Amino acid sequence: MNIHKVLKPFLSYFCSKRMKEFETILEVKDSDIILDVGGGIQLEIY
Repeated sequence: MNIHKVLKPFLSYFCSKRMKEFETILEVKDSDIILDVGGGIQLEIY
């Protein structure tokens, strides 16, 4: 059994959900370039 095959549907769903939230919060435009370096996201807004 390959754990990655089992988890792939769940990870894809939550990853796309997080990315949509990221785009909404930061108001990403089509002309913007995003470099994904992995890891977790932590936003601190002051």
